[in-house]
Amino acid sequence: VAFTGYGDQSKRQRKLMHKAFGLPVIPSYHPLLQSETHDFLRRIVASPLNYVAHTRRYAGALTLKVVYGYEPLDHGDQFLSMAEECVDLLSNKIASGGGLWPVDIFPSLQHLPTWAPGAGFKIKAAKWKAKMEECVDKPFEFVKNTIVSPANVTAMMAHPEALAKAQKEIDSVVGSDRLPSFNDRSNLPYMEALMNETFRWGAPVPLNLPHRLMEDDVYNDMFIPKGSLIFGNIWAITRDERIYKNASEFIPERFLEKVDSATERRRDPRNYIFGFGR
Repeated sequence: VAFTGYGDQSKRQRKLMHKAFGLPVIPSYHPLLQSETHDFLRRIVASPLNYVAHTRRYAGALTLKVVYGYEPLDHGDQFLSMAEECVDLLSNKIASGGGLWPVDIFPSLQHLPTWAPGAGFKIKAAKWKAKMEECVDKPFEFVKNTIVSPANVTAMMAHPEALAKAQKEIDSVVGSDRLPSFNDRSNLPYMEALMNETFRWGAPVPLNLPHRLMEDDVYNDMFIPKGSLIFGNIWAITRDERIYKNASEFIPERFLEKVDSATERRRDPRNYIFGFGR
C-alpha cells in the first residue's frame, strides 16, 4: 500500500485497509492482542536474555494471526522467518535512504536493459519483488489449503527509573496474581504516558516514506512543482521544542500535564509517527 501510486488502485487498497484495521475495528482484535501479549510476557520471564527473538516473534506472530489466522509454533517457524526476512528487506534495502532510488528522480532509467551499466537496480528489484510476493502469497496458500512483528525495550533499558514507575503503577492496579488487560488501560495513566513518550522518543520511521506531489503547491512562500518528492521529517516533529520542552530527553510525565484539546492533538505522537498523507 505504501508504495502504490495515488489512484484508483490505492483508493481500493486503503478502503480495504480501513475496513480491516480502522479504529472502529481495533477492539475486535483485543482478545487476540491480549492473548499474544501474555504469551510474550511469559516468554520474556522464562528467558529474558532472548528478548530480541521474543520481540520479533511477538510482532511477526501478531501479523500472521491477524492477517492469515495462522499461529507460529516456535521461533523457527517458516512463515515467521519469511516475515522477518521481508521486513529486513523492506527496511534495510527497499526503503533504505528514505526509499528513494535514482529511477524515482530519472524515470527514463526504467527503460535500461538489465545488462546495461547502472541497471543493477532492476535485477535487485525483480528479486525483491519475488520475495515480497512470496511473503504475502505462501501463508495465504497454506491457510487456504488447510481449510476444507524494538523501541520500547531500548527506552526501558536506557531509562530504568521510568520502568520502575511503570512497574509500581501496574502492581498497584493489577496486582501480582494476573496480567494486565485492556480493561485496565484507563487506570494506568503513567503507562499510557510512557508509551506515548516511547513513540515520540524512538519514532520507528524518522523520515517517513517519500510522497510525490500530484500538483504544484506553495508552502511557506516556497513553490514546490508537481512531481517533487517530499519527505515528512517525523524526527524533527518529535523534537519540536515548541511542543515538547527538553525534547531530547525521555520524560513520560510530559504527557500527564493538562493541556487544551488542540495541544493534546498536536502532541499525540500516534497522529504522525507511523506516517501520514497519501
